[in-house]
Amino acid sequence: MLQGSYRGLTNFVTEIRDCKTYDLEKERVTKELEKVQSILSEPKSKPYDRIKSTLKLLYIQTLGYDISSFENHCLSMAKSPNYLEKRAGYLTFPTFLGTETATQDRIMRILQADLVASDANVKLLALSTLSSLSPSETNSKAIIDNVVPLLMQKCSRDLYQRAISCLSLLCSTETGWKFLTSQDAAHMLQKCLTEKDPGLLTSTVSFLYKLIFVAKEVGQQNIFSFLLPGLFQVLNIWLLDSSFDSSSYSYYEIPCPFLLSNVWKLIGLFPASTIMEFNRQSKSLISNLFLKCLSYIRNGDHSNRRNASFSISFEALKVVSKLPFSRDLFIHSLTLIMSLISEDVRPTTRYFVLRALTELSFLPETWTNIQRNFSILLPFSQSQGVDKEREEPLWFHLSVELLSSVCNANNVEQVLDYILRICSMFSLSDLQQRLVMDKCLSLTKRFLQNEEKLFTVVVVLLSVCDEAKTGEITNLFLTQLHGSKSLQSESMKQFSQLLYSGSLLEPGLLRLIFLVFPMHSYLLISSGACNAVDVITLLYRQMCYHKKLYSLQSSFLNFLMKWIECHPEAVATAVDILKKYTTSQDLEVQIRACEYLKFISSQLRSYE
Repeated sequence: MLQGSYRGLTNFVTEIRDCKTYDLEKERVTKELEKVQSILSEPKSKPYDRIKSTLKLLYIQTLGYDISSFENHCLSMAKSPNYLEKRAGYLTFPTFLGTETATQDRIMRILQADLVASDANVKLLALSTLSSLSPSETNSKAIIDNVVPLLMQKCSRDLYQRAISCLSLLCSTETGWKFLTSQDAAHMLQKCLTEKDPGLLTSTVSFLYKLIFVAKEVGQQNIFSFLLPGLFQVLNIWLLDSSFDSSSYSYYEIPCPFLLSNVWKLIGLFPASTIMEFNRQSKSLISNLFLKCLSYIRNGDHSNRRNASFSISFEALKVVSKLPFSRDLFIHSLTLIMSLISEDVRPTTRYFVLRALTELSFLPETWTNIQRNFSILLPFSQSQGVDKEREEPLWFHLSVELLSSVCNANNVEQVLDYILRICSMFSLSDLQQRLVMDKCLSLTKRFLQNEEKLFTVVVVLLSVCDEAKTGEITNLFLTQLHGSKSLQSESMKQFSQLLYSGSLLEPGLLRLIFLVFPMHSYLLISSGACNAVDVITLLYRQMCYHKKLYSLQSSFLNFLMKWIECHPEAVATAVDILKKYTTSQDLEVQIRACEYLKFISSQLRSYE
């Protein structure tokens, strides 16, 4: 738009782009700067020419040239009574804000003067510029002195929204925070929440969310608990008050879903005890509001209406689920949520169900419903026309999170089984595989007491996880193994069955065998389940499938030395295997095999 309005600017940009070398560009820029200097220095130059010259300076600055010598001219433009000149001068503020303090002070004085101007457009320009600046003590003082009064008096919709956006800067400075925690700020914020315009309310709630979020990080959110009555009053007016006509702001008969879901989200930042204290004073207003939100789901028959109701209901559920309401209320919610999957198979509906069930994971009935309706965890079983590549990661993440949340000591085995079953139905990225391993390990450590099941889980995890996670899984198993005779006996029995089955074992599982067998081999040998020679023969066959894993080969050679130390009868077989590794493609493996052969040879000679 600017290039089309100022022909000289368009021509200048075209000429710069046509320059073939840096020297030609620099020559053209220098010539133009001299022209700009003469225009801006001439008191009688036309506003059109001054604006065009200022815009040329901005373009020259984007090319990397220094325009600091034009600082006075640009700031003078920002003080012009002509709005178009003022706007052009304002555009140069970001260029000079990073310079010395005196310049920043001049800019702030210009902004402060325009914030109290009679022209609403000038005020709007100053507010827009101020809201885009970095937080500082100077900015905060200007906002408190000049912006806050705008919010306390009648002003236009645009001015109000720009003024609210400026308040966000106060959250990051000491001066600003001191004001926000004062009685004056409390009065102002309570007044802002009495607005009926949904656009103004949305701006207010967005600012309050940032404010409470910052307060929560330092454990001070209860300072702003005085906002709760106003927030619930907003919900009450829009959801329950029959005297208020919200039809003009409804989306598929749902009033302002974006605003109301943000209000619930903001309320959720407060501690449960603080919210419950308000609920006792309000005679169970919260449960009535929550039931009203759920009613939009029950009565929804259009996909867009359903989606709008999901956003409100989910944020409301996140608040209500952490409060000590009656069991009947939660069972009612669970029943309503589960009814959705029988009539609506769209991914958005399934996503809502998975998220909602996660919030209700404290109910025993939630786990029961998952068992009865396992298909809700599966990807796209009935959905048509779904972009699987885009939707699968979210579906997978929600399913795993839900199963993790309902896990306890009584169902951990089945939960782990479900997680691994779900994994087999997705094409998992490396990141998703690591997520699964982390979840399974966490659940195993927290809940799994069944030793036989522990062995099964560890075997499965070692079979599917990457090398980075095998160490953690192995350490977990070895810790449990060290203190349990029954686990030692059972694991050795299971390991021998795996070896004799002939199935290909994953590297992580083989590493675990190399660590466990030398310590507890007597359990196998003494029972007659196998002999020492068979063990290393079977393991060597497994190693033949991993010829490129040289670190695994080194581990195997270390295992051989420990094995023959415990079982001398296997020395001959071990020597034959070591000789084969002396021709390995990896130099370290070759050297290790040769050193072990020399050591065995010297030991045999000493015995003779």
